[in-house]
Amino acid sequence: DRYRGILAITFTNKAAEEMKSRVIEVLAELSSEPEPEKEHPMASLLRKELAVSDDVLKSRAKLTLKHMLHHYSDISISTIDHFTHNVIRTFAQDLGLSINFEVELDTERITNAIVTELLQKMGSDTVLTNALIDVVQSQIDDEKSWSIDDLLKKFALTLFNEESRFHLEKLKNIELKEFNQLRQKLRNELRETAEKLKVSGKEFHQHLQNNGLEAGHFAGGANGIAGFFKKLSMGKFDAPTPTVLKNIEADKWHGSKAKADEKAAIDGLIPQILERYNQALEQIRALIYYEIVFNQIYDVALLDEMQRIQRELQEDEELLHIGEFNHLVSNVVMTETAPFIYERIGHRFKHFLVDEFQDTSVLQWFNLLPLIDESLAHDNLCLVVGDAKQSIYRWRGGDVQQFVELPEIHRTDYLNEQFELNPETGTLIAQREVALRSNAQIENLDHNYRSSSTVVNFNNNLFSFLKPHMPEALQKMYDGNEQKPFSKKEGLVAAKFFRQEGNERTWPEYDELVLDQLQEWVRECIADGFDPGDIAIICRANKDLVKTAQFLIENGLKVVSNESLLINSSPMVRLLVNLATFISAPDDR
Repeated sequence: DRYRGILAITFTNKAAEEMKSRVIEVLAELSSEPEPEKEHPMASLLRKELAVSDDVLKSRAKLTLKHMLHHYSDISISTIDHFTHNVIRTFAQDLGLSINFEVELDTERITNAIVTELLQKMGSDTVLTNALIDVVQSQIDDEKSWSIDDLLKKFALTLFNEESRFHLEKLKNIELKEFNQLRQKLRNELRETAEKLKVSGKEFHQHLQNNGLEAGHFAGGANGIAGFFKKLSMGKFDAPTPTVLKNIEADKWHGSKAKADEKAAIDGLIPQILERYNQALEQIRALIYYEIVFNQIYDVALLDEMQRIQRELQEDEELLHIGEFNHLVSNVVMTETAPFIYERIGHRFKHFLVDEFQDTSVLQWFNLLPLIDESLAHDNLCLVVGDAKQSIYRWRGGDVQQFVELPEIHRTDYLNEQFELNPETGTLIAQREVALRSNAQIENLDHNYRSSSTVVNFNNNLFSFLKPHMPEALQKMYDGNEQKPFSKKEGLVAAKFFRQEGNERTWPEYDELVLDQLQEWVRECIADGFDPGDIAIICRANKDLVKTAQFLIENGLKVVSNESLLINSSPMVRLLVNLATFISAPDDR
């Protein structure tokens, strides 16, 4: 029953169930009497690793399989969200949560509720109303839609971003009216800084005039240092031109037509000009900073108010959004010891497997570190598996750099900021990093058991070609990408580009070309002896999937997909619905 001490983590429920099924299937094969050529590839590896005979391996596999089937719920293979949920349940009181809280998976429902509540306050709260009006005005100025609902819903999604939560925490004690006061202060700073720059530009040219100088006496003429200050005097606060920067760096001040007395006058003013120039640069930088903050302050204020509404909503309904799991757990487990965590969750794991590690977020990894550190301290096995090229969960905080930098612990800017505020946590993470380094053993899984040899060889050639052309920081992701195909079957890899020259074809015409080509390839594969079930079609968007599935079905090909199983995918059903609609409302055009 030692499998009870193993925790395997993946990302989706489907993957977790598939992993469980694979474990059962492999144990069944290992405990059977297959023909030698059909022996499972793991059998020889296990005999070598465990130093046991074939009979002993079969006996152990049979006993383990029987025990697992009788205690199926004890197999700890789950999603990382499910494991984190169990930890949160355990630490609910520490986190100030109701013991009966419910997990909310529907982000759209929460964002809609937040936006609705926010808009209901419009009119009664002056500061909030001004903030919303300012956001709408900015949209109109940028020639974007003036509808505020969709924009606010996009804002609200920021609340569930892992990194954003660290920054939003700093704002939770700031009232909405304080943002308004800050904006007024920024407005004054903008006005004063702009006025200082104008005065500086005017004083510069007045100084030149008093010394009998003009722009043409300086290197670069109107494009030189004199032109820079002329723009300032006119309220144009642009950065120095390349000519100005080049001349100052080369200490070049005199124009080609400047006379000896004019050059002497310029030389006497250089220290003052440089002082005024450097001061102007600082003021321009400050002006840019003030403008950025001024333009974004209401956006930040709205996010802060949204977070306040979210907290009230979750308290009233005893809800907890799944996106908050990792942030909440990090507050209690990052600095705790593994024995304390195990004591609370009522189970002790000895070995860990993290699948699809390239999609693990920073907080998810940090929340697992105390348990992994404890496991390594007792000389147990911890395994992470991943492929940097397959990272697809960045939208949920997945950070591929964690995988690339292993066994080092990847530290983001916001985590370094946290460690500066809490040095003890930073020290603890450093100690855990030492444990990872001392136990690290990196192996490339160089056999591909899933794809045909044609696909594997194509990928090998493609990634080998791309790697030298990638930025140096990304090249490490392609280390060890070469794979050996386990399958001897051949497949098909083809790429075709429909190049657009001018306006020779419309998007519908382009779609028609793609679908015709797709149908041709599918029929070629079937003609070559492949079953329809051997063929998968992947599209970028759901609307493309629907269009593709309907096209292939209409052309006599059997398609299995969620879209093809919908009732409205049937042309006959659509005909009857449209006919009924026409009969009920013949005048509706």
